[in-house]
Amino acid sequence: MHMIKIPFCRFDGKEFLTKHKGKKIMFVGDSVSLNQWQSLICLLRSSVPQTELLELGDLKAYNYTFPVSDISLHKHFSDCANFFSLFPPTI
Repeated sequence: MHMIKIPFCRFDGKEFLTKHKGKKIMFVGDSVSLNQWQSLICLLRSSVPQTELLELGDLKAYNYTFPVSDISLHKHFSDCANFFSLFPPTI
């Protein structure tokens, strides 16, 4: 059996903020996208802990902005029933 080495890349929050400078990133969905949004916020926050963070929102919609790179991470929480009432599936 041969061992295959796969390069391991660590997430670099500073690089992410630089690459996405001035962008808006939106997560729309249920608890799965909510968890992904929260994880990204934690990864970025731990990469630049001294950075000012602007928070705005309520339970359904929330926005974090990193002014240092003008990146906004938006979250809109929606359960499936609400989503399908807005966008009925077509067959």
